[in-house]
Amino acid sequence: MIVSISGMDNAGKTTQCNMLRSKYPEVFSEPMHIKDSPSFDETKHDENWWFRSDNAEEFTEVIYKCLLERIELAEKVKSKIVLLDKGADFYDSRIIATLIMKGLKYNEAKKYSFDIKMKYFTSCREDLKLYLESGTYKRKELDLTSFEDLRYNTYLELNKLILARANTRYINIPTGDIEVVNDSILESIEDIYGDIRTSSSSKILRAGTTNEKK
Repeated sequence: MIVSISGMDNAGKTTQCNMLRSKYPEVFSEPMHIKDSPSFDETKHDENWWFRSDNAEEFTEVIYKCLLERIELAEKVKSKIVLLDKGADFYDSRIIATLIMKGLKYNEAKKYSFDIKMKYFTSCREDLKLYLESGTYKRKELDLTSFEDLRYNTYLELNKLILARANTRYINIPTGDIEVVNDSILESIEDIYGDIRTSSSSKILRAGTTNEKK
């Protein structure tokens, strides 16, 4: 089973993925990021590359290619539930927002990204899509004299507006205490996968009993 956990910046996606993995290592995989794809080069594909105005086609091709490679890797993972940090559909809004920042109009950016996406994705390959509603979604320390900060926060505003227009159906996880959010995520996963918490607790108890006998 493949589960994506999406949300704006600072929503706690990575934190929640790591919590699930830490609590139930026999069930959940390590969270998989786009940077885990073989074609993603962290030294080349940095923020400046992301927002360059002259590479719309290269940018869109690279991101969707990397997302395809990631889902192919995820399908080979032996864990019962594979966690994706940000789903492919969530990246649609990020790509469209970036293309607008590169100079395309909204409808042009939407069609442009869709046409390229169809080269890599003809169907959804995630079993469950969760969206975390929490998060400031902005850089914590906004420097009004920094072009990079202003550019990035404008991009995030666009991302949020485009996401609101998207047709993707997410299961929304409301804002709350970190443990409450984690419980909500688990409940949503268990609705499809089946019991995780009780069965995992039983294994721990059985292991403890065995150790006591020894």
